[in-house]
Amino acid sequence: MKDEINNHTQNTDFTTNSIESTKWIDNKGRNQPFLPVHKRSLRFIDKIQERNAKITMLEPDLLLTKNRMDINYRIEFLHDVFSNNVEPENTLYFQFLSDKDNPSLVLSNTILAENFQKLFVNIKKNGQVNPIFVAKYDSDSINTRYILDGKKHWKQYRNDTGFQIIDGAHRLAVCHFLKHKTIPVKIIKPLSFEIPNYTDYIAVKENQYRNNLK
Repeated sequence: MKDEINNHTQNTDFTTNSIESTKWIDNKGRNQPFLPVHKRSLRFIDKIQERNAKITMLEPDLLLTKNRMDINYRIEFLHDVFSNNVEPENTLYFQFLSDKDNPSLVLSNTILAENFQKLFVNIKKNGQVNPIFVAKYDSDSINTRYILDGKKHWKQYRNDTGFQIIDGAHRLAVCHFLKHKTIPVKIIKPLSFEIPNYTDYIAVKENQYRNNLK
């Protein structure tokens, strides 16, 4: 697999900086549309927590939670594109990026897909630099939601690992694909964060994604 990845990256014209840039892949997803007013007012406290949290190391597998099938899509995208030379447009992740019903998407599908590949090449070369923001939950279960047709759909999941990723899903996918044993993170207990449930959202949408594949 390493030879296949090296061949792909050598034949792909991606210009990368020496330090990984989250601006490449910043879809502003952490801003979370449709937050109630009282939670929006708590963002300031969460930002203070993020700024003051110490960087620690965490196993990537602890962030691959059952409610985040979108991260599996990202990992499969890297495998398809860099190991099997599949065109980005012919992946389920690209169809996910093309989903106009997904309110969390700000950047276009082509920009996100291209920037994700740049991010991969950069982390492969320079390592993972910027810490991923992670939420810590102590309860036995967590309340998650996805948004469809402007409505929030809530579902409880068992809190298997105690962690949920807040920001950095693309970086997590890259590190998992590259088999990093640990990644730098900042862990907080957020007050405003609504835990996304992309697993049930994708369950509604996946047949449509597959039908759109070339």
